[in-house]
Amino acid sequence: MANTTIQPTLQDDTSTAKILAKIKQLETNMARLYIRMGLFECDERLTGHLLQNAKNRLATSQRKDQLLIELNQEYERLARKRLDQCNSLMLDWQSYQQDQKKTRQSDIVKRQIEFDRQLDVLDEEKRRNWVSHTQNISEISNQLLHYLKHYSTDSSILTFPTNVLDQFWVLQIQIPVLQAELPLTIDALNQLLSKDQVES
Repeated sequence: MANTTIQPTLQDDTSTAKILAKIKQLETNMARLYIRMGLFECDERLTGHLLQNAKNRLATSQRKDQLLIELNQEYERLARKRLDQCNSLMLDWQSYQQDQKKTRQSDIVKRQIEFDRQLDVLDEEKRRNWVSHTQNISEISNQLLHYLKHYSTDSSILTFPTNVLDQFWVLQIQIPVLQAELPLTIDALNQLLSKDQVES
């Protein structure tokens, strides 16, 4: 498995470079051969040496066939090499993506934990400030009961101002979200109020 801390890229190794160099050499040889074949035809027209040119043409044709076979073999080797490189690059890329995903997920989790800690600190600070400035539990319960009994809305979903939400929070009572939850909340407040009066 490749190093997945850096983004993978396609890089030719020495064997690929050798294949490419051999292909270039074969193509150069092939070009020279075609030039030589053209010269034979010119020479044949000018001098009329048919027999000698026929032998030269046969040897050149055989050499051309041999060069074509070698060139095809090298291109096939190059194609296999490129396919292997492509598959390797794909595997490296998938591994890189998985590692990046894990790293990002762990970073997200760390940031979320830190954010939650900061929120807890802010909530605790707000709670200390609120409790230090509040009345006793029975007064808060009475205020909240009075508010809830006179609360009306056209929607089935309840919305409260911030000071009312803070009162729920101080009393540690779950905030009702739906209108159907309102009677249960009023009952819980009545129980809390009667419990507080018995204790005092």
